[in-house]
Amino acid sequence: MGKRQMSRYLLGIIIALIAIFLIVFLLFIFPRPTATVTLTADSKPLSNTTHASVVAFPLYSAPQASQTGTSSGQPKPGVQATGSLTFKNYTPSEVTIPKGTVLTDVTGQQVVTDESVLVPPDPPIIPGVASVRAHAVKAGQNGNIQAMSIDKPCCFSGIRVSNSSAFSGGLDPQAAHVIQASDVESIAKALQSSLLQKAQSGIQSQLKPGQQLVNTTPSCSAATVTAKPRVGESAEKFTVDVSLKCSGLAYDPTPALQQAKDALLQQAQGFGSHYVLAGDITTTIGNITPGKDKNMDVQVLASGLWKYQFSAAEKTAMARHIARMLVTDAKAWLSQQTGVKKVDISVTGPIIDLSQGKYITDDVRAITING
Repeated sequence: MGKRQMSRYLLGIIIALIAIFLIVFLLFIFPRPTATVTLTADSKPLSNTTHASVVAFPLYSAPQASQTGTSSGQPKPGVQATGSLTFKNYTPSEVTIPKGTVLTDVTGQQVVTDESVLVPPDPPIIPGVASVRAHAVKAGQNGNIQAMSIDKPCCFSGIRVSNSSAFSGGLDPQAAHVIQASDVESIAKALQSSLLQKAQSGIQSQLKPGQQLVNTTPSCSAATVTAKPRVGESAEKFTVDVSLKCSGLAYDPTPALQQAKDALLQQAQGFGSHYVLAGDITTTIGNITPGKDKNMDVQVLASGLWKYQFSAAEKTAMARHIARMLVTDAKAWLSQQTGVKKVDISVTGPIIDLSQGKYITDDVRAITING
């Protein structure tokens, strides 16, 4: 071989090596064909309703409150005392005591007859007797004269008058405003509303973590309301005291909720081991009704979603099966596999893709299956 031929031979080898290097370089620099398969797994919703008996226990709250108010009643005029007078006639003739006859007792208080009265004559031995209603001349408590504070002759010769019973009902005029029932009621109503909220908060504060009330609104007995001074008395200001006695029934729903979850998990085993819980089981407390032995019957609604889970071995087997397949054929085959609800395939071709992305790569390692 001559020198010229040797030179050409060496040049050819160099060119071939450069070409091989460039091909290898391009294979590393530019992406190889890949396929990404996204499987939407089949899912099965599941729900059930369970009932559980839980222990219930009472909680108590007895809030109190007071508030000062202003009386709205008008001042009261005085009231005249009333009573009766008895006239005795020691004469042989009947005597008429006219209406409006004024009599004075031993303390100087005056009373006046309300009507005329005819006093019969004196029969043998016993005097004639007649009684008549009378009232104090002036309003006020001073008109409440004691019994027999009037016992004296009067009016005519042979006539005597007395009050065998005390006069009553006399009241002094009251210049201050009078406390009305409506004054007390309006304040008591407002206090009861705030006390109910306090009772609710007081009972809620006694709950331990996880415990709940059967009813959020407590049960309360009739409010105790007192006013000082009392209704009907004269006072510019008064104070209303209100107290409530409330109770609520509490329970811990944790056992009932767990029982419902366990029952749903047991029921889901019928789907097979490939189906796994997606997320958490949702529980909702339904009706709560009285049960036996002062317990409560708690209804719980539980629901969850179980999705098919593909194992690594299944994914590898799928990748091997669809290698070198048409994308359409691969999708059709994958759609028929257990647990597959939907299939999406994305193919990225080589630098020059003569198949225009219609085929899946034959390199199993370049096939990724998600789902």
